[in-house]
Amino acid sequence: MGVPVPMKVLFETPSGFALFVFDGGLVNDENPLEIIWPTFVNSITAGPAIWLVEFQKVENKSTTGIDERVIQMIKRWYVGETLLVGKPEHKAAIEKELEIPCRCDEAAMEVMWGVENLLHILVPKGGRP
Repeated sequence: MGVPVPMKVLFETPSGFALFVFDGGLVNDENPLEIIWPTFVNSITAGPAIWLVEFQKVENKSTTGIDERVIQMIKRWYVGETLLVGKPEHKAAIEKELEIPCRCDEAAMEVMWGVENLLHILVPKGGRP
């Protein structure tokens, strides 16, 4: 398994955006897909690897995308690490506007799958950590 490296994950939910702290060593492993999938099998295995730090509700994401509140959330929690995102357009916008390095690759997509799989556990109703 890779060396633990702090990362953040920006995950788009049906009602907004969730920001997680994540053990980036999993995506930096020599075989990340073999490590990430079992991590998100259930809340017990995922708990040590990822946790919610903030959620921003966004009323109409179809027209706003990453709005000012989401930008401020990212800035508030950013401490120099890479941000995993689930869409190339989010990667492009964040790297351009905030100059924060992002990943939207196969390993990042596996993390997004894992978050989606456990969304009901990772993001409580109301979105509060």
